[in-house]
Amino acid sequence: MPNNATSTGTSHRAARRPQPSAGNGGGSPLPTGGKRTIQPMATPDSKQQKKAKKLLMDAHQLNVLQNDLRIVGVYVNSRHLEMLSPAGKDCLYTSVVDKLDPLQCNRTGIAVYQITKLMYNEEENSYEKLVSVYSALNSFGGVTALILQSDGNSVRLYLCTNTSGNSRIAGELLSGNLKGHFPGCEITQLSEPEKNTLLNSCGPKGSFPAGRTVRSLSMIPSRREEELQKDRELSAQGCEKFIDAMNGHKYTLVILSQCVSPDAMDDCREGLENLYTCLSPYAKETVSYGENQSDTVNYSISSNINYSVGRSISRSFGTSHTASISNGRSYNRGSGYGMFNMHFNSGSGTSSSTSSSTGTNQGYSTGESTSEAMGSGDSQGTGSSVGSNSSLTINRDNKAVQNLLSKLEEHIKRINMSQTFGMWNSCCYLITDDVATANMGTSTLAALLAGDSQAAPRAYCNQWDATNVAEREKVLEYLEYLHHPVIDLAILEETTDASGNRTRSVFQKEKVTPAMMISGKEIPTLMALPRKSVPGIVVDSMAEFGRNIPEKWKKKVKRPILFGNVYHMGQEEKTQTFLDLDTFASHTFICGASGSGKSNTTYNLLEKMIENKIPFLVIEPAKGEYKIEFAGLPNVNIFTADESPYRLLQMNPFEFSSGIHIREHLDQVLQVVSACWPLYGAMPGLLKKAFEQVYIDHGWDLEHSERIVEKGSRFPTFQDLVPVLERIIDHSPYSAQTKGDYKGALLNRISSLCNGFEGQIFGCSSGIPDRTLFNENTIVDLSSIGSDETRSLIMGILIIKLRNFRKTASTQPNSKLIHVTVLEEAHNILKRCSQETNVESGNVQGAAVGNLCRCIAEMRSAGEGFLIIDQSPGAVDPTAIKNTAIKIVMRLPAKDDCQEVGASLSLKEEQIRELSRLDVGVAAIFHAGWTDTLLAKMGDIWDQRYRAKAAPVLNKGVFTKVQGAVVQLMYHNLLEGQAKSIYMDVQELLNILCKESSALKPTLPRSKQQEMLDEVQIYLENNQQFIRANSFKDLQRTFLDFIFDFLRLDSVMRIFPLEGVNKKFDLMDTKLTPKETRIVLRWEKDIRSGICRYLYMPEECEPQKAYRWPLNPTDSECFWMLYGKMLKRYATKMMLRKDGDARYANALDYLNSIKFFQPSAHKGKR
Repeated sequence: MPNNATSTGTSHRAARRPQPSAGNGGGSPLPTGGKRTIQPMATPDSKQQKKAKKLLMDAHQLNVLQNDLRIVGVYVNSRHLEMLSPAGKDCLYTSVVDKLDPLQCNRTGIAVYQITKLMYNEEENSYEKLVSVYSALNSFGGVTALILQSDGNSVRLYLCTNTSGNSRIAGELLSGNLKGHFPGCEITQLSEPEKNTLLNSCGPKGSFPAGRTVRSLSMIPSRREEELQKDRELSAQGCEKFIDAMNGHKYTLVILSQCVSPDAMDDCREGLENLYTCLSPYAKETVSYGENQSDTVNYSISSNINYSVGRSISRSFGTSHTASISNGRSYNRGSGYGMFNMHFNSGSGTSSSTSSSTGTNQGYSTGESTSEAMGSGDSQGTGSSVGSNSSLTINRDNKAVQNLLSKLEEHIKRINMSQTFGMWNSCCYLITDDVATANMGTSTLAALLAGDSQAAPRAYCNQWDATNVAEREKVLEYLEYLHHPVIDLAILEETTDASGNRTRSVFQKEKVTPAMMISGKEIPTLMALPRKSVPGIVVDSMAEFGRNIPEKWKKKVKRPILFGNVYHMGQEEKTQTFLDLDTFASHTFICGASGSGKSNTTYNLLEKMIENKIPFLVIEPAKGEYKIEFAGLPNVNIFTADESPYRLLQMNPFEFSSGIHIREHLDQVLQVVSACWPLYGAMPGLLKKAFEQVYIDHGWDLEHSERIVEKGSRFPTFQDLVPVLERIIDHSPYSAQTKGDYKGALLNRISSLCNGFEGQIFGCSSGIPDRTLFNENTIVDLSSIGSDETRSLIMGILIIKLRNFRKTASTQPNSKLIHVTVLEEAHNILKRCSQETNVESGNVQGAAVGNLCRCIAEMRSAGEGFLIIDQSPGAVDPTAIKNTAIKIVMRLPAKDDCQEVGASLSLKEEQIRELSRLDVGVAAIFHAGWTDTLLAKMGDIWDQRYRAKAAPVLNKGVFTKVQGAVVQLMYHNLLEGQAKSIYMDVQELLNILCKESSALKPTLPRSKQQEMLDEVQIYLENNQQFIRANSFKDLQRTFLDFIFDFLRLDSVMRIFPLEGVNKKFDLMDTKLTPKETRIVLRWEKDIRSGICRYLYMPEECEPQKAYRWPLNPTDSECFWMLYGKMLKRYATKMMLRKDGDARYANALDYLNSIKFFQPSAHKGKR
C-alpha cells in the first residue's frame, strides 16, 4: 500500500585534464597523478531533517482526515446506537421512530412457549447445546425472542418464534430442539388467549403506570477468558444472576434476535473489507529523505607510430584529451487520499544538470615512391572514484486509524467464523414502570454480558419514557409484535461562517435499528437460560443412564413382563422396559427410601405374577399394607399374628417335611436362631443339645430320622424346649455364674416365645400346611409383633421351611419360575453383620446369615424366586444383594447406601449421586443380560384393584358360636366312631352356619372359616394312625389337646390358678379338707366361667332344623361331659410336668367323687 514518501538523489561526475609536464609543451599526457576533490554535502541534522519533515502531512491535512475518521468511527464503533433515543437541543443528530408497517401487525406467525423446568447434564456443555438450538432456528429464519417477565415475586420465562408463515413449524422446531438438547425440560406452548395476554403486556395498550419506560441495550456479548480457561459454563454471566439482582422489581425483558441471511452477511463483510482497504494507507505514514554525492576521474594516454618503407614513406603523430564534469540534483514529492466522495492530492518536483567537453588533434604526412613501415604503441590509464551517501527515514503512526482497522478486522473475523452458525441482529429491551428500575436493569445486564471481546468494548443504551410518549408508544408497538423498532437517524454537520454564525445541515441520513450483529457462537450468552433455580423456574441437573434394552436379549426372552417406560433426564419416554419373568427365579433386589415407590413397584410386579399364574408368598414384618391391598384377591391366604378377621399364623419351627433328615433340619433351625439372637460362648452348643434332646423326648431316633415312640405330640414346641434346656444347662460343667448367665440369656428368650402372640404362633405342634404357604397366594403379616428378634425368627423359619418344601417337591434342576417370595424389610433376617471374629464365639451371627443367603441362592434351581426388599441396602448382607440377577434401585437419600448399591450396578460417580434424587416411581434397573443400567418409571400407579370392597369384620360372638359348633361336631363324630368323615362334616357345618340362608349374622369371614378347616385338617393328618386303628382313647386324648389349642384356653387356665390345695398326689389318701373343697369349688366356678366365654356349643349335636344356642353355654348337649374331660386332661398334663403338680388332679378327683360333671347334677341351676 502506498506511503507518503519522497526520495532525493544527487550525482556529480567530473573529468580533469592532466597538467603538462616540462619539455612536453603541455601536450603530453600524464600517466599518473591528478588530485580528486568532492563537493560538500548537507548533514542530516540540518537541511535533510527540515526537508524530510516538509514531506509529512501538515496540520490541515490531518484535520481533514480526522473529520473523515470521525464519521467512519460512528459506524465502525456502533456509536450511532447511542443516537436512537429522542435527541436534545445540543445533539448533532435527530432520531424519529417510524410507525410500524400494518402488514407486520400480525400474530399468526408467533409461537410462544413457557419454560418451567430446565434439566442439564453435568457432563455436557450446555453453552454449546444452546448454540445448536439457536443455530437450527437461524437456518429457519425469522425472529427468535426470549421474554423474561417478573411480577416482583417470581419470574416466567418464554421462548418465542416469529416467522412470516405458519407458526407451527417454527414452534415445533424450537420445542423439539430444546427438548432434544435439554431432555427433561418442561416446555409448554401457550394457547392463543395466553399468548395474546403476554404480548399485550409488552405493548402500548392497556392500563400501565404513567412512568412506564422502555430502555434498550445494544452490545455484543462475549465470554470471559477466565471462565473459558476454567471451563465454567457462564458461572458468572448466567441469566439467574440478573433475575436475582432484579428480585423484588416488576419488569419485562424482551431480547429480540432476527436472523441475518447469508447474502446479507456477505454484503456486510465486503463492505467492511472495502472500508479496511481504504483506511489501511493512513494507518502509518513513512517519509524517506536521501542524498548521494560522488566524484569520478578517468585519465588515459595512447600513442601510435606507424613507419613504412617502400615505394612511399608516410609519418603521422596525433594527440587527444577529453574532460567532462556533470552535476545534477532532483526532488519529487506527492500525496493523496480520499473517502466518502472527498479527495485530496498535491505534488512538486525540481532537477538540474551541467556538462562540458574539449579536444585537440595534430598530424602531417610525406610520401616517396618507395616506403617502409614500422609501428609501435604504448598506452597507460589510471582511474579513481570517491563518493558519500546519507539518508533519513521518518515514520508516523495514526492510532485512530489503526484502532478502526483492528475493530474492522474483528468484525470481519466474526462474520467469517459465523458462516456455520449464522448471525443475528439482536437487542435487549427492558420494560419497567419507572426510569430507575430500567436504568438498574440495563446496567446489571450490561455488566453480565460484558466479556473480553474487542468487537464491541461497550454497551449502548437508548431510552423512551414519559418525556416523549409518542415515541415510546411506537417502540412498544414494535415489541408487541416482536420486531426491532426502525428509526430514522440523521447525523448533522455544524459550520461556522466568518461572522461566527453556526449553521447545521444533514451530513448523513439512515434508517437503523438498535440491533447489533451477534454471531451464532455469541447468541447463547445474550439469550442465556438460567443455570440455577430461581423463583418460578426449576433448574436441575441429571446424569444420563442407558436408554435401550439389547435386541439380542429381547429375542431370548420367552416370558417378558412390562415394567414401565424409559426415564431419561427427568422425563418419561415412549421406549418400554421389559423384564424377563423367568429371571426372577435368580432373585431380585428392590431398595429405596420410604415414599420412593417401592410398594407401588412391588404391587405391580405381583400383579404380573398373578397374570402369569405364578403364586406368591409375601412376608411383611411392618406396616401391614399387603393384607389391605390384596384382601380382595380371590383365594388369597392372609395370616396375621394377632386376633383379627384374617387367619392366625401358626407354625412350629421343629416341624419338618418327611423328605428332610432331622439333623439337617436341626442345623437349619440353629442357624436361624443364631442369625436372630446374639449367641456367644457355649450358647450355640447348649441350644443344639437341647434341640436334640427335646426330639428324643418325643420319640425321635436322630440317626434314622424316624419317630419310633409315641411320646407327647408329634413335634416338640418351644414350650417343651424350656425344661429340657434348663436341665441341660444345669448339667453342664460351667460355673454357677456362667450357668446363670446362660439361663438368663437363653431361657428368657425361649420362654418369651411361649406367651402372647408368639405363644399362639409357636404353641401348636403342627402349623399351617406347607402347601398352603408355598403353593398358593399367601400373605404373612407380622406387623403386630413388636419384637424384632421374633419377627426375624419367623421370617427365618419360613425361609428354611420353604427351602425344604422346594427341595422335596423339585423334580428337575434349573426349573423356570414357579413361585415368588417377597421378603419385605429383609434386614430383619438378612442383616449385615460385622466380619470380625473373636476367640470366644467367632462370628456366629455372620455365619448364620451367610448360610441363609446361600439357602436362598440354592432355591434358584427349584424355580423359587425371591424379591428381597429393604429401605437401606447398607442394612442387608452384601451376599444377598450380590446373588440377585435383577436390581431395582429407587431413591436412596443416604450417601453410603448410594455408594453401596452403585458398585453393584457398575455405575459412574455422577450416576451414583443421581440415586439420591430420583423421582417417585423412578428406578435404576439392572437386569442380567443388559449392558447398561436403565432408569425406568413404573408404568402403572397401583389402582387398588384387589382391595376388598368392604373390610372384613370379625364378630367374636359369631366366631365363638361357630368354634363351639365345630368342637361339638368333632366330639360327636369321635363318639360315634366317624372320625374319617370329620373334615367333610365340618365343611358342611360351615356352609350351614356361614353361607346358607340360616347363616349367622354377621357372616364369619372366609379367612376364619378356612383357618378352622386347616386346623381340623392338621389334627386329622397328625392322628391318622389312631383313626386307621379306630383308637378312641388316643383320639380322645389328642382331641382334648386340640380343643385347648383350637380355643386357646391355656391362657384362661393360667388366669385362674388353683391355690391352697395339696400339690402332692397320694393314692392312699385323696380326700380334701373342708377348706380345700371350698377352694376347689370356687376355682371350678371361676374356670367354668372363663371357659364358657370360648366354648359355646349349640343345644343339640344333630338339630332337626337349625342350630340354636342356649342362653347358658352349660345347657348344651355335650358341655358337661366335654368340660370334665378337658379339666382332667389339663390335670394330667400338670402332673406330667417336672415338678409333678397334683393340685388339679386332686381337685378333679374330688369333683368326680361328687359326680359334679353329670348333667343331671346341674338341671334347674343357673
